[in-house]
Amino acid sequence: MGNSTLLAIFFSVFLGAASANAQAISPAHRLADRLSQEMGASLSLHEDAFIKVRQFNRDRLAKLQALNGQAGKLSAREMDLRLDQIEQEYNERMFHLLNARQYMSYKRFRENRLEFTRPSQALASARR
Repeated sequence: MGNSTLLAIFFSVFLGAASANAQAISPAHRLADRLSQEMGASLSLHEDAFIKVRQFNRDRLAKLQALNGQAGKLSAREMDLRLDQIEQEYNERMFHLLNARQYMSYKRFRENRLEFTRPSQALASARR
């Protein structure tokens, strides 16, 4: 086989793997990534903070998605308690990461965002 044949095989395998990986990304991760981009710009995050915020968002939305999957098995009170726990953990992580100015911007940012005010509705929209 020539170099061009090997190169063509390599690229086809690489593109196939990249395509499979892109399909494996959940709606929650896509929503978290989009939200993180907007937060990064709004809060003036440096790269290290952005990476952490993206992970915080992915974790939070994955937990919320899992909680929505258990909705039929849990009482309304238990759902509220677990939702409050997820939100409290997320807010604590953000508080420890951001400086005072960024944290105040974060609080304003989340006030009118569907991802924070009605996360289950935002996750449902992301699946479409």
